[in-house]
Amino acid sequence: MPWARWAAGALVFTICFRILPPLWCGRDAGDWWRGDRETQEALVRGVEEWIHAPLGTDRFKTGSSQFDGEWYFGTYQMAALGLAQFAREHPEARDRCLAGMTLCEDRMLSDACRKFDRDSWKEEYRAFLDKHQVAFDERYVWD
Repeated sequence: MPWARWAAGALVFTICFRILPPLWCGRDAGDWWRGDRETQEALVRGVEEWIHAPLGTDRFKTGSSQFDGEWYFGTYQMAALGLAQFAREHPEARDRCLAGMTLCEDRMLSDACRKFDRDSWKEEYRAFLDKHQVAFDERYVWD
């Protein structure tokens, strides 16, 4: 009965890869989707703890200096975007989030983070923008 083995294998595959992962990974998705303040606040506190810690490429090792530098840059970039999203949804937290976003921006513009640009792209972002005459507006836009 080869078809029975095939059917049992398909059933196990479906349960393991199509049913269980969405159930497990989506178990609290409704709270996120509805904008539950308490759920989101817990994540914001975690992000704030992370960005206030002294980060560096030594905290994350992939074996590639490019990926380590990208992680360093991306950590602050994604944190700033998450804080901006939270502030947009909860305007009463705007000042607190703006402080965190400013810290992220300062860290992204730090020498350690700019080293990633220099090493990866052989020039800094300002030189690229100037060379290509790209307008750069440093102000945050909330609307």
